[in-house]
Amino acid sequence: MMAVAAAVILALAMWAECGGVRAATLEVSNQRILPENYIYVWCVDGLKRENAQRVPPKKAVQIQIATGGGRKDGKQLPYICTGTYTKFYGMGAAPYYIYDSRRSGGDIGSCRVMANETSFYRWDGEKRAWDIIPPSPWLP
Repeated sequence: MMAVAAAVILALAMWAECGGVRAATLEVSNQRILPENYIYVWCVDGLKRENAQRVPPKKAVQIQIATGGGRKDGKQLPYICTGTYTKFYGMGAAPYYIYDSRRSGGDIGSCRVMANETSFYRWDGEKRAWDIIPPSPWLP
């Protein structure tokens, strides 16, 4: 029963939210140990402008992100950030959706994400705990 509940929670958490806060700053911390174990973060707005960051082991970076991806034809476009363990986005690089402006709401603030050897995690300020971010089940 607990396994089913956990699976449902993970499925619902697939789209990134940062504790109900629209992020203006995305803080990504790499807790992996080995020097070659970088993590990679891609942020893409709705107009396909891309911002890529490489995060070294035992370091953190702050990425200034838009709360929306701009406007096109009067519609707000999404701003999405994904994290991976490999430099090449695609086959073998399961993306973790760490921020999605379509799913976040509320006041502008910050979003904290941490990656270790096994997964990516998002800080939930209300629960004061790290929530696991499941990898996307489909290939980009």
